[in-house]
Amino acid sequence: MVCNCTKLIIRINCNIVSFFTCLFERTQEELKERLRRAESEEEKDALMQEYSQKMAKAQDDIEQQKQKKLRDVRKLLKDERQRRKKELFKYVFKQATAPLRLH
Repeated sequence: MVCNCTKLIIRINCNIVSFFTCLFERTQEELKERLRRAESEEEKDALMQEYSQKMAKAQDDIEQQKQKKLRDVRKLLKDERQRRKKELFKYVFKQATAPLRLH
């Protein structure tokens, strides 16, 4: 289970990085186009400010998604550990209470 969870965490991080990279590239292309069409320095400054705010918000949103997914994985790990502990307890209890067999 630990190996699978490690893979899951890596996959979550890769997906988030991939998503952010795609978003960043798309937003950057949009900014370039809008800057090219801008008619004044004030308009360009406003576009840069808007881009900066958009990217900061995107980073915050992505970080929140990442933290939520990691919390979910940690809960999954905790639940799995508890399930295994219960199984082990049941097995040990069954072995301890089983009648002795003499051969």
